[in-house]
Parts: sequence; C-alpha cells; structure tokens
Amino acid sequence: MGATGRAAIFFGAGKPFELAEYPVLDPGPGEVLARLDYTSICGSDVHYWRGEDPVVEGLAANGLLLGHETVGHVERLGSGVTTDSAGQPLAEGDPIVFAYFRPCGRCHACTQRRANACEQVMGGLLRPPSRPPHFVGGFADYYHLRRGQYVLKLPEGMTPEHGISANCAAAQSWMGLVRGGVGPGERVVVQGAGGLGLYAVAAAKRMGAGQVVAVDAMADRLAAATALGADATVDVTEIGDAAARVERVRELTGGGADVVLEVAGVPGVVDEGVRMLARGGRYIEMGQITRGSDVFHVPALALLMRNISLVGVALYDPQILRDVVGMLGDLRTDPVITRLDSGHRYALDDIDAAFADAVSNRSAERPVLDLAQGGPA
Repeated sequence: MGATGRAAIFFGAGKPFELAEYPVLDPGPGEVLARLDYTSICGSDVHYWRGEDPVVEGLAANGLLLGHETVGHVERLGSGVTTDSAGQPLAEGDPIVFAYFRPCGRCHACTQRRANACEQVMGGLLRPPSRPPHFVGGFADYYHLRRGQYVLKLPEGMTPEHGISANCAAAQSWMGLVRGGVGPGERVVVQGAGGLGLYAVAAAKRMGAGQVVAVDAMADRLAAATALGADATVDVTEIGDAAARVERVRELTGGGADVVLEVAGVPGVVDEGVRMLARGGRYIEMGQITRGSDVFHVPALALLMRNISLVGVALYDPQILRDVVGMLGDLRTDPVITRLDSGHRYALDDIDAAFADAVSNRSAERPVLDLAQGGPA
C-alpha cells in the first residue's frame, strides 16, 4: 500500500511509550486490515504498565504493542474474504469488532469447543512490533487480523462508539456468566462494579437472572450498576466487615447466590465470595490476572460438603461476540466505561497521559484513545 501507520510501543514499567511508524502491509489471503477508531485502556493494560506481570515485563525489553479493547473499520480485505465470521457480507468501510486473540483450532481444547483455553491462543501477540505484520495491538492506527481471527460487522445503526468494549470487558463478563451456567430466575452476585462488573450486571439480567447484587466500595459504580439492572447493592464502605457482607448478601438472596462472579481483582474477596453462595453454587474467578495475586484461602471442606464449584475463566469463545454486540446495541443506559464526552478521551500521542488517567481514575470510566486524532488522512 505504501502507507505507514503509528504505534505506541511499550518498553516496560515506568518508561514512557515511544511512538513508531511501520509500513502498512496488504492483508494476505483470509486476512483483514482494520483502521482503528477507538481503543480503551483495559485494567490488564494498567497491570502491565505497572510491571505486575513478570512475563510481559521481560518481553517488553524488546518492545511490545499492547492494547486490545478496540473497534474499527475494514480498511482492506484479503483475497477470499467476502463475509465476516458470522456469515454477514463484509466490505471495505464496514464497522467491525474482532477477537484480539486467535485460537489454533487444532489443540485438544479447541477440538472440545473450548477455544478460550487454546494452548496457542495468545501466540503472535506478545512479540516485537518490528516484525511484520507489525500491527498486532490496539494502541496503533491499524490492526492486522490474521486468518482465523474472529471478526464481526456491527449491525446497522450501531456506531463504533457503542462497540469499544465488546471484545474485552463485555465479552469477558458474558463468558464468565456462560461458564457459570446462569439461568432464568437464578441469583447472581457480582464482586466489583468496575468495567467488567457493570457489564456482568447487564449480561446477567439479559440472561434472565432473577436477582443481581453488585458489591463495590464506590457509590458511583454502585449507582451505575443499579441503572444497568442490579436489584440490590452492597457498599463495602458501609459494611466494612467481610462476615457482615456475607450475611447481608445471604439475606438479600434468601439464603445465598447461585453464581458469584469475582471481578474485583482483590485476593481477599475470594473466600468471602464463596461463602456468599448457596448449596450447589458456582464461583467464577476472573479478577486475579497478575502473578502474585493468587494467594487466597478457600476451605476445601466447604467446597466439598456444600457442593460448590470453583471455575477459572480467561478469554472467551469468540462466537459470543454476536450476543455481546446485541446486548450493547440494546442497552438504554451507557455502562459509562467508555463515554467519549467525559474528559477521558485522548489522542495516540497522549497515551502516557491516558495511562496516568487510568491509574488515578476511581470511577468506572475507562480512558479512550481516539485514533482518528492525528492519524492518517
């Protein structure tokens, strides 16, 4: 194509991002080149920025292109690509979301329809961006989708602004509830009402949950959870004792929850959450994403005698993006994590300021990189 695009490269904790330019390569057979519109800063990006993942920190010495919660438009289609992964016609200029990882389709997990547990699922992402096709992260002007990477056209009338969080926060929360087997009338507790927690509230109600309780320490997050359908909230600042919170949840739910979803990212809440479950309940662990955060205590006898299931969930089945996009399109109340009129909007050149905002921001809103600012014409 002869064009170049910008990318903000991460070289490790405490170091500023460095802007680089790389050639924009034509997509090969079965591939799609996307021109990105927006990328938000996910909580996992903040963990990497702080140096809390030693694997990522080691790889960052050679430079990494991070960012994954992103949305864009089709810039160019590779040969043979005429539809998105759901079979809808796809053309240049169409707004799209896509899974930021690529299951191999061959390993045991993939053959058992557990694509999120694929052994090679993150292959090709955490790599030096100097290697072609260069654009494999969301903090950039372009994104090069490889063959087999799930891509979905946004439905008519849905703008990219409403799809920013589809491929991470919303999809991850949806997947956790799917693994938890949430069914009509069930009682769901969400520990943590940040980005994932708010989407979990909305998703649980869409799945038919009879009661949803959100637990958090911030009043604005709990208010947002209520706006998204939470039937009750528990304010950690008002009920500071873990045992008292457990008792309050069990009172609200009439004996305990069927599903508790942990997205607070605090090891100490795990034992508390397990005790919020009714007999036969399912505990879904999604918040402890950094090494060193795996120190928590759950009495094995409690799991055994109360028939409690403990399930860890990372990534998601890419096909659920269709359900997630449907939910986002129907929401009447914005989940507030990517509002573009709230002062958390940055150009790619200002990515360091965006990360400073992400670290200090105590609301549920996530800073967003507006990639049309200062980008290619």
